[in-house]
Amino acid sequence: MNNQRVSQCATHSEKLINGLPAEELDLLLALPCGCDKLTVKQLIHSYHCKPCDKIYWYSFCLERIVEEDETWHCDFCAACY
Repeated sequence: MNNQRVSQCATHSEKLINGLPAEELDLLLALPCGCDKLTVKQLIHSYHCKPCDKIYWYSFCLERIVEEDETWHCDFCAACY
């Protein structure tokens, strides 16, 4: 069973995501905690960093990786989750 969730930010930005070139989706980004590096494509779904016990997403609204608990107040859509 896949327990990863697609963020509402990604759902809201679906047309943008579908239009992104592969090289942008494959861009490797470091997690804020520094434990790992993942692609934007991987961060469309929730990612659980086990050493930190934190869940991360890529926020298309904020254009950065965010922790799950900080996205509820996204300035753009006010609904990232």
